[in-house]
Amino acid sequence: MLESGEFATVQDLAAAEKINPSYLARVLRLTLLAPDIVEAILDGRQPAGLQLNDLLAPFPVEWERQHDHMLTMRIKEPLVQADHRSLKKPCRSASA
Repeated sequence: MLESGEFATVQDLAAAEKINPSYLARVLRLTLLAPDIVEAILDGRQPAGLQLNDLLAPFPVEWERQHDHMLTMRIKEPLVQADHRSLKKPCRSASA
């Protein structure tokens, strides 16, 4: 909507969607997450303790620094391995 020019600003988009502009700006920042972090989340390989609020908190825009940042978050289980080249394996239930 912003890219297409339908809305000129985040404030215009937030008003049209009836949401807080500050919240919308924080959610839009999620588009800057490293692709492998996004993939891990979409595949269900994120730590059980990862919450939306964790992702809405400020994070570095550089992908390598995002990996370091994720390792220092208060989440007990890291989203990415320390070597930054592999992600956690998905959890499988016994009934799967």
